[in-house]
Amino acid sequence: MPPPAYHVYDVTGQEQAETVLSFLREHYAVESHEIRRWQRRLLDTFDWRLYRDGGVLEQFPAADGTRVLWRNLDSMRVRGQLIIPRPPRFASDLPAGTFRDALESVTEMRALLPVATVRGTAQQVNLADASGKQVLRLVLERPARSATCRLLLFPVKGYDRDLKRARRLLEQSGLVRNTTEPLRESLAAEGRVPGDYTGKLRLALDPDMRADAATRCILSQLLDGMLANEAGLREDIDSEFLHDFRVAVRRTRSALGQIKGVLAARTVQRFEREFAWLGRITGPTRDLDVYLLQFDHYRAHLPRSMQSDLDPLRTFLEHQQRLEHRALVSTLDGARYRRLVRDWRRFLQTPLARRPSAPHARSPIKQVAAHRIQRLHRRALKQGRAITADTPTEALHELRKTCKKLRYLLEFFRSLYPEETLGRLLTALKQLQDNLGELQDLEVQTEALTRFEDLMERERQLNAGTRAAMDWLVESFQARKQDVRRQFARRFAAFNRPAVARLFHNLFNAHPRGQANHP
Repeated sequence: MPPPAYHVYDVTGQEQAETVLSFLREHYAVESHEIRRWQRRLLDTFDWRLYRDGGVLEQFPAADGTRVLWRNLDSMRVRGQLIIPRPPRFASDLPAGTFRDALESVTEMRALLPVATVRGTAQQVNLADASGKQVLRLVLERPARSATCRLLLFPVKGYDRDLKRARRLLEQSGLVRNTTEPLRESLAAEGRVPGDYTGKLRLALDPDMRADAATRCILSQLLDGMLANEAGLREDIDSEFLHDFRVAVRRTRSALGQIKGVLAARTVQRFEREFAWLGRITGPTRDLDVYLLQFDHYRAHLPRSMQSDLDPLRTFLEHQQRLEHRALVSTLDGARYRRLVRDWRRFLQTPLARRPSAPHARSPIKQVAAHRIQRLHRRALKQGRAITADTPTEALHELRKTCKKLRYLLEFFRSLYPEETLGRLLTALKQLQDNLGELQDLEVQTEALTRFEDLMERERQLNAGTRAAMDWLVESFQARKQDVRRQFARRFAAFNRPAVARLFHNLFNAHPRGQANHP
């Protein structure tokens, strides 16, 4: 059972605090401790996973280390707490147990970062009954730069009746329950808004908006997302900064290539080339991040007797990742990347041309979106229907790329269509993508392990046990690839169902006259 909730009350100042304590002395023995300075850090991931899950992680000094407390935002219910020697960087740094497992299921591979720091003074007050047993604990907090104090009421196990009584007494003394979440209050003081970053697009397009204007809105948000991750990418805080950076780059390339006829051709060609370069230079580091993220899965996949033989591979991967990351940061420091960001931002902020050269720049964005989505949907069906058990793997990779482009378009234009219906289409598409993506991943990882074997042998880091473990993994990947390939027919059949086709048709097939020649 999780620890119980604690309760928070607003106290307007020292005078009211003394009045409350005097009132409590009529009913309990009150023991006041000395006033001490305190500091509390509020932690979350860069993309606010704890906040979106309804919680926050608090970190503050304890007598023998650091206390980490995970609580709900709304009810103050404590989900768990630990005292550890030093602050954690990841949930995986916590001691093994249910607290770590639960926290890691929310944060996954993301680092725990301070989102706000609250300082002030605090005084602990213990309440005891007539027999001298402590039944409740109060903490009177005085945050710095605030005229209002906070009184925290903590229950003691087995004394629920006293908790209810104390709450009643506090409210009778004139205190009001604090309904402002301390996280939001602290962030507001620092000019931040919880949830101010997400890897998902947050667009609200007008269906009649000029297509070139809407496309610039999409591309501007993608640039903002890319740049929001750049600092974390450079510092290598966690692997998801580079991942989200690359997703923004891929989406940008897809928007340039798939929303056709709305931007000047020379502009599209130039920036398609530059963002393709950016995708290439970030690829090697991301690949190594993925292998390291998958390493525990690789290891667990081996027979127990071989698992420790894989450790030299982790050492090799970590070294290669550091080298590639250093090279990537050096490239991002170079003139080409700086010029790309400067020129791209300048283009996106340039006023729209009254007479644009692109043939569909002034068309309503919903018409352009519907046509392009229909085209990609038909292409995906044609490619998928041509695949049989004997079709080369390359055809499935082409279908994977088409599905990815289609999914990006659906996400770009999500605000133009009913959420429930579009969500059903995305779910059907994602199930097919998962199959195609796993097939691609298995092929890439098989090739990578073979390449790593050669490199490790050349650098004399490969022993017989490690070679055997890596060969075992390669064989298991090959077997799994066959299973995934056999599952494709069922996954594609689900996407190819008449019901899904009707959804696509009903949403995207209504074009006014004159759209037949749209690219």
